[in-house]
Amino acid sequence: MLLANLKGQILKYERRAYSYRLGQDYFWEVSQKLEAFIAESGAERERILGIGISFPGIVDLKKGEITNSHALDITALPFEDVSGCFGYPCYFLNDANAGAYAEGIHFQEKEPFFYLSLSNTVGGALYQDGHLMQGKDFRCGEVGHMTVVPDGLPCYCKKAGCLDAYCSAKRLSDLTDKKLESFFAGLEKGDKELANAWEEYKKYLSIAINNIHMVLDCDIVLGGYVGSCLGPYIEEIQRMVSERNTFSEDGSFVRSCNHKVGAAALGAALQIIELFIEQVRKYTNILRVSGKWVPKNKPPAVFRHPFFVFVYQKWDVKFCYFAENEIFIENPLTFTAVRHIIIYIIKLFNKV
Repeated sequence: MLLANLKGQILKYERRAYSYRLGQDYFWEVSQKLEAFIAESGAERERILGIGISFPGIVDLKKGEITNSHALDITALPFEDVSGCFGYPCYFLNDANAGAYAEGIHFQEKEPFFYLSLSNTVGGALYQDGHLMQGKDFRCGEVGHMTVVPDGLPCYCKKAGCLDAYCSAKRLSDLTDKKLESFFAGLEKGDKELANAWEEYKKYLSIAINNIHMVLDCDIVLGGYVGSCLGPYIEEIQRMVSERNTFSEDGSFVRSCNHKVGAAALGAALQIIELFIEQVRKYTNILRVSGKWVPKNKPPAVFRHPFFVFVYQKWDVKFCYFAENEIFIENPLTFTAVRHIIIYIIKLFNKV
């Protein structure tokens, strides 16, 4: 569980293991745990815009349902069956998509990249031009079920040889006390069994990375539970990928994720912030003005900021960009600019 503010900053984070089971009772219990989490954080309930929920499965935004999740044994779970258990608006996102969203939106990525999520399940997402590429049936990026070894190890999807069977976080954590941290701690201490498992893991991971890069020709960001631990090992992986690459690239297109904690949860939260910003974009009256403001009715209140000029009259907020004694609109407004606007407006409203 994660609580974020409008700046996308994490205010509180807590990871709990709570095994999924079919039925609404599960979501009612999660809702109670969420309420306790919010109470502990000190956040005011009425100021919560909504909750983002990331699922390891196919999240069909057109049908409004989780159409398929082999990991959770879900088929056609309507969003409303879940949201009805919570006291806030709910928004849904695939877990790998959420991780990519956090990576792309929060760090204002301009170049396209593929986010390879290496958690208890393996997934992926393609991020380009500020958006997630969803695919016709919202299955874009499902690389966890591409075949890396024909007739290989069994996968939970009931097929064989899937990438997930070779590169999920469980492949490593199951060798210790089910904790990924314990695996890498043992690896650093020179445990031979863990070292052999790690070499095998890297082999199949490098095959997958190279295949994805050959198809998409973009950077590959390694995220999820394993990706967050790969900082000290990223050069090894880059070298192994480079050795497989037909075009003799140095492997620098492979990198570890920026978000090491709660990326999927943060991405789901950022989606809510983005939707809120889109509402502000839609309903805020933005004017282009040169010289000075000429109010139609009565003089509005004017608040100056080093970069922005805000003019509001009751709830009618007008915004212009201010620089070198001229006022003009930045068009189109960037995500960062609008986010600053919202934060500043909220501060103003709290003063009046």
